Amino acid sequence: MESSQNDQPFAISRVRSMKSSTVTRHDHNAYELYYLLDGERNYFIRDRTYRIKKGMLVFIGKNDLHSTFDADSPCHERVLITFKDVFIS
Repeated sequence: MESSQNDQPFAISRVRSMKSSTVTRHDHNAYELYYLLDGERNYFIRDRTYRIKKGMLVFIGKNDLHSTFDADSPCHERVLITFKDVFIS
């Protein structure tokens, strides 16, 4: 999650990447919805790695250790929605 989103109760970002990228393992006190618009990614969640393909939606619970990294091709596009408990209530 981008640092500018850490204090927000709700945030949306969209990223298109044409180069290799890895998000290091991290956790945060927000829920995360990750929707892959295009491409493929590997998504590590807690203790498993999943192959995420175009059109898949991933839900990350708050404080769950997670990261993403390249699959066969680094090209991908995703939408990331983060929200905190205060947003739900």
